[in-house]
Amino acid sequence: MLKQLIQLFAEKFLVSKKAWVSNQSQALVSGGTEIAFTSNTDSQDYTAPCDGVICLDTVNATWAKLGSITNLRACLLHSPNQTGVYKTLTLPVAKGETININISTDKSTTHIKFIPTIGS
Repeated sequence: MLKQLIQLFAEKFLVSKKAWVSNQSQALVSGGTEIAFTSNTDSQDYTAPCDGVICLDTVNATWAKLGSITNLRACLLHSPNQTGVYKTLTLPVAKGETININISTDKSTTHIKFIPTIGS
């Protein structure tokens, strides 16, 4: 009986907080942490300090990739034989997840940012 009462209370509580709970997974509108891309080659690893998203913007790179070493998933943009191409990638990440950042060495500018989620 007590277990049923606790379950009923939890269900009613979560239903009334549905909008708040779903909002916790949204990335913050402002803020975040710039990630310096210091690699002389084309690859660098980053470990997420909390749940959030990694955003990568680059110009003139032949290709760019964000890949999770932890969860074996990635996103890649490739545009050979084109100059002045702007690429942007966004990858949701979990706390402690290791992300491999790959950008071709022909890039001219690169900005990488980690943005935590509201509930983090």
